[in-house]
Parts: sequence; structure tokens; C-alpha cells
Amino acid sequence: MLTSLLSLTLFIQSAAPAVDPADPTPSTVAPTPSTVAPTPSTVAPTPSTIAPSAAAPATATEPTTSALPQTSAAPPKMDPAWFASVDRGLGVSVGDSFSAELHFFTQLRLEQVISDDTRSPEFRVVMARPVLRGKLIRPWISYFVQPELAGKSPALLDAELTIFPHAAFGIKVGQFLTPFSREFLVPPFRLLFPDFAPSNIYFRDNRDLGLMLFGMPLDGHLEYYAGVFNGNGINQTPGGARIMGIARLAANLRGKPVYTETPELDDTATQLAFGLNATYGRHDLPLPAGSPAAAVAEIAPYATLGIDLTVHKGACSAQAEGYAKWQQLSGDVTQWSAGGYLHGGCFVYRRALQLAARADVIDANLDTHAGLRAQAEGLLVYYVQGNHLKFQLRYAYGNVRGPDILTDASTTHTLTLQGQLQL
Repeated sequence: MLTSLLSLTLFIQSAAPAVDPADPTPSTVAPTPSTVAPTPSTVAPTPSTIAPSAAAPATATEPTTSALPQTSAAPPKMDPAWFASVDRGLGVSVGDSFSAELHFFTQLRLEQVISDDTRSPEFRVVMARPVLRGKLIRPWISYFVQPELAGKSPALLDAELTIFPHAAFGIKVGQFLTPFSREFLVPPFRLLFPDFAPSNIYFRDNRDLGLMLFGMPLDGHLEYYAGVFNGNGINQTPGGARIMGIARLAANLRGKPVYTETPELDDTATQLAFGLNATYGRHDLPLPAGSPAAAVAEIAPYATLGIDLTVHKGACSAQAEGYAKWQQLSGDVTQWSAGGYLHGGCFVYRRALQLAARADVIDANLDTHAGLRAQAEGLLVYYVQGNHLKFQLRYAYGNVRGPDILTDASTTHTLTLQGQLQL
């Protein structure tokens, strides 16, 4: 009997696997079929070399030292991170709660205008704009401040606060760009030509003080903007019964909602987008000639409609906008005006040389066509460092019809050389 028991004991010991005393895993726990043996570079540390994470709950495979008191770890201290680059400017960030970026943008222009009876060369600083922007408290709360230092006296252009917690809904308040037309929402350093199209300047409203709701739902394929503004224009005191409402609805059938006229430089893929714009407000009518200085202008309603289309593929892009405006004049007289532009450009040598053309027309009175203005432009652009440093050479031919059929139209030829620096 004793011999049989000894034989059975030796047999069981020979069948059992050897136990490594350095192995913390119990030898009686078999791995599940889904467990993959870790490679040498991903082996988990043993309990003697690392403490368990205070943020993660202990599991059966993560031994804890129950004899030690469990205390919650203090939040890590976020140190300021300073940066300086061409794209981000000069600034500092503290996690996702705060950032401040300082940028600078300027345009220098040498221009020669030749009309029927004058020649007027001119050199001037078109724009000199420092920009302060960043995040505040939350990553979806941002601020933007931009003055204009060029011209006779400095002026505040933008001072806005944006709350954008979700792609489908955001709020913007302050003094900022009114959302009428696609081109007006394009930053000036991303414009294809040295300046905005003449018809765009004529039909849109300028910056104003107001509040706007906006969003980009459906992964940016749809955009909406709806704002209420003071109606008095930039840097003006509120009041005067000139409240203005502006709305824009845009669809991005291809590509993302990037507002640029140089998509090839902004790594924008094939793009096809169109938009509808509408404005309704009240403005001051022009005073009759010879009115006394104390005369008060009459306030009358007006409405403007706009449509825009942009297409980009490969090295070429094109954009067009059309406008129609109704306004009430003195004595219950109404007047309609219309206009628009079409421009397009293609790179002819890498992303360095680009050729472009633009046609623009403004008919301020559709009944008489008096003062009909037309302009055609040709452009050559040399990009030294993308939109950060570029030079533009433009020729523009302008034709303005006289106020009546007895007055000849006037023509102008303008040659413009402009340099741009954006940091």
C-alpha cells in the first residue's frame, strides 16, 4: 500500500509544470483564448517596479498594495509653452485653457493710374494690422482683436468673442465682419487679387457691432450664419433705428469650409461650394447738394441679395458672385441695382508663379444704367513663401459710363505692384 502511494505522488509531481518563483502570475490561472502573449517590448511591469494608477480602478491582473492609504493624485501643473513660427506667430499656450498668438500683416503698394487727363503715381501702405487671437478658459472659447494702423489715423477693425462648443452651433459677439458674401469672409492675405472686387465692396456692408449665431453641421458640408447688427457701421455709437439683419447659407458639396482664394497654398482638396446671402436694414440717404451742415439725412430701408460659387481642382480655381439691391429713396421712389464679378487663376510653375484674371461690373441704376462701371484685370503673382510673402503685379482697365447719353464714358488704366508680408 505504501509503495502504491509513493508511486502515485511521484507521478503527480512529474506531471505538474515547474513554478518560477519570480513569476507573479499564479500558475493555476490559465490565459483566456483572447489573451495574446506580450512581446518583450510590451511586457507589463511587475508590482515591485511600479505603483498602480490612482485614476484607474484595480483589476484582477493589477495587484495593489492595500496596506498603503489610497490618495487621489493632484492635477498636473500646466507650465506655459512659448512658441514662435511663421504660421502660429509669436505666443504662449497653457494646456487647452488659454493661448495668445500675436500676428502681423502688411501690404505695400506702388500704383500708377492713367486716366483720360491725369497721371497719378502713388506709393502707400495699404494695410498694417497687428492681430491678437487665442483661446480663453475653454478650447471652444476664442477671442480676436485686430486694429488697422495704416491710413491717417489708427482704427479698431475687429474685437470679437466666439463661443463654439459644437460644430452645429456657435455664438459670436462684438465688432466683426458681417457675413454677406464669400469674398468678404476671406482674410485679406488669402485674397487672389491685391484687393476685394469692386462690386463686392459696393454691395456688401462693412464691419459692424452685433451678435451672430452660426454653425457648420454635417461635418462642415452645411454652413449657416444669422446676425443682428447695429447698422451704423464700424466704430459707431449704437442707436438711430438702423438695425440690420444679415444671413448666409452655404453648402460645401466637395471639400471643407475653408475661406480662401488661394486653396492650392492652404492644402485644400478639390472644392465645390455655393452660398446664398441676404441683408435687410435701414441707412441714411444722401443729402441733396447745397444742404446745410446741420441737415439730418433721411433714413430709408434697403435689401440686398447675393449668390456665390467657388470651384477648385488641381492647380486652378475660380470664383463668382452676383448681387442685387433694392432701396427706397425720397418720395417713395425705389431703385434697383445689380452687379458681380468672376475671377480665376492657375499656377503655371509649381506653387510659385500664378496667372489670374478678373471681370467686374456694377450697374447702380437698372432703369437708366447711368454710371455703369466695368473693369477687367490681369494678374501675375510670385509666391516667395506662400501667402506669408508674395508679390503681385496687376493691370486693370476701367470704364465708367456717363450720367446720360450725351456724356462720353471715362476710361482708366492702372498698374499696381504690391508686396505682402504675413506672420
